[in-house]
Amino acid sequence: MKKIFIMDMLADEKYLLTIRNFFTESVKGSGIPLPVDDVDYLELAVNEFCENIIRYGYRGRYNGRILLKVAVESDRISVIIIDRGEPHNILEFDPASHETLVEKGVQGKLGIKMIKTVCDRIYYKRLKGKNKTMLVKIAGKKQADKKE
Repeated sequence: MKKIFIMDMLADEKYLLTIRNFFTESVKGSGIPLPVDDVDYLELAVNEFCENIIRYGYRGRYNGRILLKVAVESDRISVIIIDRGEPHNILEFDPASHETLVEKGVQGKLGIKMIKTVCDRIYYKRLKGKNKTMLVKIAGKKQADKKE
């Protein structure tokens, strides 16, 4: 059985903890037993993605919003994130390798790489001025099981 939890809030960094707590409590509150590592890793990915929306999608505008829909099923967790910021198709972004960043002396810039590593599926659509991204983690699927 699928259980869905929805939260709509201001796109502000001060609410990132609220977003993480909402995600974690939604999964726990679903009553569906999922591997703790899957929940923890996806929580990090959702946090990073929302932080990117706030920093780069809204570019400092304080009237933006983020809508989160967390769908918990027996075999997966899906998170739909909707915002009205600048278009940001994560699938089109190919982050540099960690080694390349170190060689260039760049700190950070690993968030999208982490999101793509953690999530088993990612979908993106831009429609009527909104970004709609879905991050999916299949329960118990190890990173080594992923097909490149």
